[in-house]
Amino acid sequence: GVCSSDLCGSALGSPEQGTLVLGGTLRIGAATAEPITLSGGTLLLATDDRVSSPIVVEPAAEAHIISGRFSKNTVITGGVTGQGDIDFRGVLTVEQNPLAHDGDVRVRDGSLTLNRANTYTGETLVQGGGLTVNHPDALGIATTPVRVEKGGLLLQVPFDRELMIGGTWDTATLTVPDPATVV
Repeated sequence: GVCSSDLCGSALGSPEQGTLVLGGTLRIGAATAEPITLSGGTLLLATDDRVSSPIVVEPAAEAHIISGRFSKNTVITGGVTGQGDIDFRGVLTVEQNPLAHDGDVRVRDGSLTLNRANTYTGETLVQGGGLTVNHPDALGIATTPVRVEKGGLLLQVPFDRELMIGGTWDTATLTVPDPATVV
């Protein structure tokens, strides 16, 4: 199916063809496993269940938005591929399949928890909310920087890469495992 307006998609496309989001907001209110292609607009994951749909992002002028609810965690298990930057909002956790797209990962509001190795090629930016890292290879390919401009970064595992803290300590926080050395 094709979705180009807000809150469409109560009956999504076929499991083989999936759903193409051209604009507006596609609200997923129950567990689904069909492929979702995000060409524009917002993917709102408003479910307590795991979303096992593989998500493909297509190149766009603006970052794609993948949002969960702010009151409960939604677990993304289908992974993300394709090309384009992604703004994560709401309370989301990534498990099983990786974030493997060509583009940035941005945390704007809420929290994002990364529990697995990921291979995205862009920067990791925390611009509000918080990012929790539970796997040593969670932050994409090893040559990309991690920037915390506003919000927080919680490292639950060893961390060995470039980290840039912007703003002031009033707006950006870093929590590291004990023992740790920050240089």
